[in-house]
Amino acid sequence: MSVTVRPYRRGGWEVDIVWRSPDGRLRRERKRVTVDSKSAARRWGEARERELLVHGPATKLKEVPTFSVFWPRFLDGYPRANRQGPQGGSGGCILRSAASRTSGLSRT
Repeated sequence: MSVTVRPYRRGGWEVDIVWRSPDGRLRRERKRVTVDSKSAARRWGEARERELLVHGPATKLKEVPTFSVFWPRFLDGYPRANRQGPQGGSGGCILRSAASRTSGLSRT
């Protein structure tokens, strides 16, 4: 567990924090801080290190759409992006029928 402070290229300081997480992996976080002195940047880094050891790094939850939500949006945008007609050329009908069979969107 270490805190290293170095000058940032365009002003300010860069704080480099290396710590070992509870699962044993070595983790690293580098942040640019806009404080006036190196000692203030070191104090910020040590406080951040304590916070990381107690709470761990913040995790971003990624929202993944379901297939039934994603598919209509894909069929609307993909042909337009590839300059095809509203049906997506012949691929739109093929893709639409294949998707409905695999996802159970329509029972035909």
